[in-house]
Amino acid sequence: KMLDDCDDALVLLLNERAKAMEALWQARGPEEGIPSAALSPMTIERLNNSNAAVGGPLPDSSIRNVFQEVSKVCCQMRHSVSYLGPPATFSHQAARTRFGVNSCYVQCDRISDIFYHVEKGTTDYGVAPVENSTEGAVTQTLDLLANSDEDLEVVAEVCLDIQHNLLSHADLHRIQRVFSHPQALAQCRNWLQTHVPGAAISSEASTARAAQIASQASPEEGIAAVSSTLA
Repeated sequence: KMLDDCDDALVLLLNERAKAMEALWQARGPEEGIPSAALSPMTIERLNNSNAAVGGPLPDSSIRNVFQEVSKVCCQMRHSVSYLGPPATFSHQAARTRFGVNSCYVQCDRISDIFYHVEKGTTDYGVAPVENSTEGAVTQTLDLLANSDEDLEVVAEVCLDIQHNLLSHADLHRIQRVFSHPQALAQCRNWLQTHVPGAAISSEASTARAAQIASQASPEEGIAAVSSTLA
């Protein structure tokens, strides 16, 4: 009975929090940007203090993880988001970072498709790559934004720490060809020249697509991909 009462109270409070988040979003309006699903340092500190006052037994890290998921669900529970697919691209990771795992995601084959979905209203938001620290601006995204017929606006920014991985069923010294998105290949150029100097380099539409190719190859084919941890 005590557990049931706790669960019932949690359901009530979770829904109250969702209503409060929706009211906050309506009060702010889209020009102030979308609420972030990430917990702020101030919120984390407040939760830690609350947990200390209660006296446990849950550690601060567990409380933080629970509230992070609650924040993601409440923050973007109704939004649809287009991104540069397939799933597991860095654009997908950025979208999940901002909108959480429970939003409705629409994968796009091209950056222009992301803009198309938002302009036509088939998705509420679009997540497109804009810039990286080694190769500079993604000019296609900037051109599409500047030339949009619907006067699209940037409402939020996601800074993603990019960590590339070399994925293959083959041993490193047997890799003969490496697939990836041109940006990722450029970022890893020096590493590839040092560690797989004889491998042919092939461009693909996305890092996730490259990972799919590598996953379907046998070790004897010597196929590898530069892609994300999520892939």
